[in-house]
Amino acid sequence: MEQVRKFFSNMNDSAILEYGLGVGKPNAPDLAKHIIVVVMDCEKFEFEPRCLTEYDLNNFARKEMKAALANAGPHGENLFEEIYHYHIRLLENAHYVNRKWCPGNPENNRFGVTRFATMQQAKEFLTNCISWPTDETKPDCPKCPVIFLGHTVEHEIKMLRRQLGLDASATNNVVAVIDTQIITTQKGIYGRGNKIGLASLMDKYGVACRDMHTAGNDAAYTTIGALQMVMKEILPTSPSRSLQDVIDDLEPYSMNVERDMGIPRYCTRCKRERHNRPKCRDRIQRCENCLEKGHEKAAYTHITELCIHPK
Repeated sequence: MEQVRKFFSNMNDSAILEYGLGVGKPNAPDLAKHIIVVVMDCEKFEFEPRCLTEYDLNNFARKEMKAALANAGPHGENLFEEIYHYHIRLLENAHYVNRKWCPGNPENNRFGVTRFATMQQAKEFLTNCISWPTDETKPDCPKCPVIFLGHTVEHEIKMLRRQLGLDASATNNVVAVIDTQIITTQKGIYGRGNKIGLASLMDKYGVACRDMHTAGNDAAYTTIGALQMVMKEILPTSPSRSLQDVIDDLEPYSMNVERDMGIPRYCTRCKRERHNRPKCRDRIQRCENCLEKGHEKAAYTHITELCIHPK
């Protein structure tokens, strides 16, 4: 791993991502060809208990990207199809949905398939996603080197480590941590201040940032923006197919892969596992906590156990 870290040590974030996307760089160590890029985003509740509510991983392997790069498709469409989207909502905290400062609705996830998982399942899944062996037939072989990518990525890493209890050994194969905020500066892309928001970055590439402030969508837009920033000059375009067209088709395509982890449905209104909240038609007992506080209308929206207000 140290050879790969040293290989990246003299590169900026843009160059590191280029390599992860299949672009050749001189003097790459043999282990570097097994690079996996993990794009991450997570959300936590904006009030107490300020808990992690969801996270998302966009994973892709350099080997697969290198092969797809030979026929990238308009705006990199074939590259986007090599990305795996994993949206995880924490069962213990799924009912904590932000509605004030950073309103977002994780029920409106557009990329990948949502799974509901316990804290332990979510921790194990994250660990497995960054612990792929270089040769699956040899259990004692080295793990694939990992590049972490995010929009203000250090914040995401700290949150996942703190909330899921990841220890240092779980990330000992991480060889680089790169950030779209830094890449924008390297590419001369700025917002109103020194740093650009995700929606503004997408707008520069003509992509609508829909249903933001949910981990699944924000991770996908981070991936899209990063890929466009470092690859746009070499990607083919099409007069009849815009980048927005590509992303519109990517949304359903990304849902073709589903991991058998956790459960597929969970209702944050009644706590049953046969449907999600938007399809809940079950009669429920009113929330006693909301009634005591005078929130009569809110009392009909969830059971007492799933109340977000302090007891």
